[in-house]
Amino acid sequence: MTFPERAPGLVRMIASQLRSFKNCSTLPSSGQKPGRQVMNKLIVSAVIVASGMIAAAALSQQTQPPASGFQAKPYFEMPLEKDPSRIVRLQSVVIPPGAGNQFHRHPGDQWWAVQEGEVTLTVRGQQPSLMKAGDFVYVQRGTIHRNQNLSKLPARSIELNITDKDKPQTEQVP
Repeated sequence: MTFPERAPGLVRMIASQLRSFKNCSTLPSSGQKPGRQVMNKLIVSAVIVASGMIAAAALSQQTQPPASGFQAKPYFEMPLEKDPSRIVRLQSVVIPPGAGNQFHRHPGDQWWAVQEGEVTLTVRGQQPSLMKAGDFVYVQRGTIHRNQNLSKLPARSIELNITDKDKPQTEQVP
């Protein structure tokens, strides 16, 4: 459950806790219940804070790029034998029909082969290339590219990556 879905329940819980202040004792000289004033101020503050949090969460969800829909299944990930500052990862990737990722680059080299279906590979500045089962490609470190399945059937590929160990494995590029 996302924060916006939980927020109304959280606001009710906070308000319920704050209502317990209404049972505070009265001041003998004024006859007013100081707890009620405190409670009202706290309830208003809590509602304002919760509303801001809900709005921020909703806004952040709207501004995030849509998920690629890719389903990666890693077979292994381990340090490169003669260079432990790099890692080797082998994975299978299923790309649902119509799915694709944004332009991105990797901090290392990537080899991949289409095993099933069709994948459209676009290297920034070049024409898209349709890759079918049996086709393979080497993507050099830092190459800005994207992958899309523009067909009506799922596509499956296998990827071998040798990348820098302490860097994010994918960097989105606008």
